Amino acid sequence: MPQVTVALFAADRAPIAAFHVVQGVYLSIHPANVDALPSRPGQRLRFFTGFAGWAPNQLQRELKLDAWFVLPVTEEILFRADTSGLWKELFEKARGSRAENKNGDRLRS
Repeated sequence: MPQVTVALFAADRAPIAAFHVVQGVYLSIHPANVDALPSRPGQRLRFFTGFAGWAPNQLQRELKLDAWFVLPVTEEILFRADTSGLWKELFEKARGSRAENKNGDRLRS
């Protein structure tokens, strides 16, 4: 869906038709949410154009296959002003987390 605008934004309470991401942060494609955001001064937000979805159970299968890097999220990462180098930084952090097994034991240094 390349024509859809997706908004990631901070809000004091859950808006209608939005997905909860982390405390106080939501994701929405609903026009009532997306259209209202630019008029809020100081609003912490990001806009993205387009998205792809998954077939039923596809993401769960991919996670079981260890095909995704999964890291904890923070509002600082989501709304970081300088995103240069962000993907590399997160990739390195994820690679390091994969070096631990499920018990937290280091598999390699």
